[in-house]
Amino acid sequence: MNDPRFSEEDYISWTGWTKEQLIDMAEIIEPVMNESKHRSVFNAICIFWIKMKTNLSFRQIGTLFRVDCPDQDIRKRVSDSFHSVAAAFEKVIVPQHLGIEHLTREMALSHQTAYTKAFYGDNICLIWDGIYFYFDKSDDHELQRHMYSGQKKYHLLKFM
Repeated sequence: MNDPRFSEEDYISWTGWTKEQLIDMAEIIEPVMNESKHRSVFNAICIFWIKMKTNLSFRQIGTLFRVDCPDQDIRKRVSDSFHSVAAAFEKVIVPQHLGIEHLTREMALSHQTAYTKAFYGDNICLIWDGIYFYFDKSDDHELQRHMYSGQKKYHLLKFM
């Protein structure tokens, strides 16, 4: 996709990012991602973001990129590119920008709200958002009653 025929608007409409931002991402993950004879790191980044933004099938994205391989292998090659970028992001980007380890104590304290300062003072407070884990019906009637959510109309477990 690193093609002079594509305008800046094309990159934004397909991926949600400017060409310059995509190039920056490619440079960041390039040390942990192998170059392939079938695609560049830049094209892999474009494949990843097109899949994330449009949810086209891997086969459709392969056609868009004119992946040069037998028809039955196109989906696998594009899928491999997508998963390679996801793994590279997890290895390089996530530790730098997500999780507790990328913040110093002073940075965490500077992000506290008035509420957490009033109740917890200068202690660091984390507020977690819960998630639902959905389950099929259980044969155990007692367990089934406890796991059913009248609000969601489904059997689930709230871990928090």
